[in-house]
Amino acid sequence: MSERARGYAWVLAGASSYGLVSSIVKLTYRDGLASATIATFQSILGFSMLLALLVARRLAGVRTAMPSRRDLVGTLALGASTGITAIFYYGALERLTASLAILLLFQFTWMGVLAEAVLARRVPDRASLASLVLAWVGTIFGAGVLDGSAAHIDPRGAAYGIGAGVAYTVFVVGTSRVGTAIAAFERSALMAFAALVVLLVAFPPRFLLTWTAPHALLPWATCLGFFGVIVPNVAFALGSPRIGGERASIVSAVELPVAILAAHFILGERTSLAGYTGVALILVAVTLPELARARRAEG
Repeated sequence: MSERARGYAWVLAGASSYGLVSSIVKLTYRDGLASATIATFQSILGFSMLLALLVARRLAGVRTAMPSRRDLVGTLALGASTGITAIFYYGALERLTASLAILLLFQFTWMGVLAEAVLARRVPDRASLASLVLAWVGTIFGAGVLDGSAAHIDPRGAAYGIGAGVAYTVFVVGTSRVGTAIAAFERSALMAFAALVVLLVAFPPRFLLTWTAPHALLPWATCLGFFGVIVPNVAFALGSPRIGGERASIVSAVELPVAILAAHFILGERTSLAGYTGVALILVAVTLPELARARRAEG
């Protein structure tokens, strides 16, 4: 497998993992847990698991160079963006349907392509623009906008959703540019640490003083720590530098089909024909740029 193919595979894995998060969060809300509680413990456990992996690597003799100050600061800033994403996205999920919250988060697809175009000072190629349009149309179908299921919108929830999209854009584009000299596991641990600091500042864990039901929280927090912290951070750290922020933003659109299928099988939410149409369009959008690149290489 080529380096570029591995990059696509890693980004697909990270986006797919994050696509499971919305359904798991909805289940935690059904159990009466608050977004502040679950987001904080998700981050604590995610960082703890990454730290344990780092210790295991060091005991196995794996050594890496110390990062430069610039790489360290940039990586911590990226991690802070993931913490902000969690705050906004979980707030949106409390006030909106899972489908609508995902739709608003998914504004990162066009935001990422635009940000990469500005940073690289170039216009995206036709394949990327066509892919972006397909992903956008697929997102509208998949989120249920056309069948009226997204008709009633809580303004605060919508603001949270857009905020999550902006913060996630910073993460997706930034992982292809910032701190790429740092080894993936070390980079992921640094990002998880920064996210944890942001969440502890936003949600001081005062509830620990009166917390009496760890059995209700720990399984969910462990799942979210794995699927929402470890896998996305490591996968994007390994994949985005190989394919670039523009392609990573487009490929990450696979998160929506995963989220829709997870909502169907985990939450029992009904998926309409429009939803499945959206899934198909997004899958085409994800593969289109690479197919165009392969065709150019053959020609």
